[in-house]
Amino acid sequence: MSEIFISYIPEDKRRARQLAEVLDEFGWSVWWESAIADDEHFDAQIQSALKKAHCIVVLWSPGAVGNATILEQSQLGLKKKNLVSLVYDDVHNHQTLPISEYTNLSHWKGDAADKGIRILLGDIYDLIGHPPKRTTERLFRNLVTFVSLMLVVVWTTFILSIQHRNKTQEARDWGEYLTANESMGYQEYLQLYPEGKFIRTAKFKIDSLHEAESWEKALIANSVEVLEAYIQENPKGSYKDAAFARIAELKDESAWQEATEENTVVSYKVYLRLSPNGKFANEAERIIAERTKPKAVAKARPVEKTYLLETFSAPKPVLSVAVAPNGRRILTKGWDNTAWLWDLQGNLIEELKGHTDWLTSVAFSPNGNRMATGSWDKTAKLYDVNGRMIGEFNGHTFHVSDVAFSPDGEYLATASFDKTARLYKLDGTFVQSFEGHKEWINAVAFSPDGKYILTASNDHTARMWDLKGNMVAEFSGHIHWVTSVAFSPDGKFIITGSKDKTARIWRLKDRKNKKLIAHTKPVNAVAFSPDGKKVVTASADHTAILWTLNGKELRRYTKHKGQINDVAFTPDGRKILTGSSDRTAKLWEVE
Repeated sequence: MSEIFISYIPEDKRRARQLAEVLDEFGWSVWWESAIADDEHFDAQIQSALKKAHCIVVLWSPGAVGNATILEQSQLGLKKKNLVSLVYDDVHNHQTLPISEYTNLSHWKGDAADKGIRILLGDIYDLIGHPPKRTTERLFRNLVTFVSLMLVVVWTTFILSIQHRNKTQEARDWGEYLTANESMGYQEYLQLYPEGKFIRTAKFKIDSLHEAESWEKALIANSVEVLEAYIQENPKGSYKDAAFARIAELKDESAWQEATEENTVVSYKVYLRLSPNGKFANEAERIIAERTKPKAVAKARPVEKTYLLETFSAPKPVLSVAVAPNGRRILTKGWDNTAWLWDLQGNLIEELKGHTDWLTSVAFSPNGNRMATGSWDKTAKLYDVNGRMIGEFNGHTFHVSDVAFSPDGEYLATASFDKTARLYKLDGTFVQSFEGHKEWINAVAFSPDGKYILTASNDHTARMWDLKGNMVAEFSGHIHWVTSVAFSPDGKFIITGSKDKTARIWRLKDRKNKKLIAHTKPVNAVAFSPDGKKVVTASADHTAILWTLNGKELRRYTKHKGQINDVAFTPDGRKILTGSSDRTAKLWEVE
């Protein structure tokens, strides 16, 4: 039988677990969700625990105030005169609570020495007395002789010294496991101390870590099937609501993808019928309105020509490409964890090694003497002209998605799926973090004067920051992930590419933009020509398109057999380099 019953809503599960650990460490037996033996008799177990509990502790948060189950359990506590109430968050309207006395734990961080926890322990003590695990002072009663008493004292002292030594070692080991906070460590603790003091806490930690790992894998997979599998495995998981929300988003995106692939008025109407409140509903309505109006005869597109100069074959999909400042070398992704350095005749010069996971991005320094790479191993690395690794940039907690050198070559900026960008000196010294995006950051770029950086994110926005980490501008308008960004050479314009199949050229002085519409699938990469008069967009539809700043289409590059992941101009502006999932990089003439 548990002495204390904790009443809470699912959203406060973390707090309930935290409180249960503290009460358990003080010696009281605690009943909460983890004490349920099986789901089949869930309600019966709750009612039994409520009736037998000496003390009912209710966690009042904004969501719990109007919860019928919480109110019912608190009324039982009032009736039995064993209710203890805790208040969290912004529960200011105490008239709605069925109690007049409570302890405020809004700022509690889990410290057992916290003043609020001490008050709570006093309230529980007043109701049910000392924890039974600490009332052990009856060992020496009814001893008949002085000799027997001395023997017991000696024997007890010996046993206690052994127990103290064991408990001290257990406490040291437990502290190390807590610091590491790894599932294997907690499992090792359970094996070493099968009757240890922190068994329940160790099991809680293992469950939490397993659930967090499962959720992270589901996020990375980002598919309806995997997210639904997560919910089935964790029906009461902390991330269940977030999983349902992401499934709804993915289904909405899938419906929109089907509508755009068919690309008819009927398909967009079907989308609106299926998702009247979907995040693409406004765009669908706009397209329907445009297509049902009388239209002028469209101008014929330029005659498609072949501008291909050279092809560079790679063993894996080419996710990123870069051209050296002298125009004589190019850099592409090679094997999974390496980059390859080529000359313009297609000869492989060097392989850049050092990463332990998938490579995502490559870049040349402005003087061409350094090269940088980003990887799923959460790091960026620096290389000299001979391909020798000479530096590493650490600090991100998720995949590094992009890297960029500052115009003076003194700094490196990195973007990451951990929703931040970071600025480093080339010696690896961390300078500044850029935080504010709500989703993964896909790309980063420096302004020509080096005073600002630009980031692209899955939260549908691009943001411009000063080097102290302050956001100075936000560019919103895309209806899907922003995949890529670039500054014009004169710093007066930027271009953004998006999964919504469009690119936008923005004028910085007033943030007005020109939408570039021609691709039939997501735009993966964008770039300005060195003279700033043209832009190029690369897409998952296997094509790259050259445009004027006014949005006029000039050229199409169509020889890739897979989606184009990256694009760059040569320094003279006469050639364009593309990298594709068809395992090739291709060099094209502009004119």
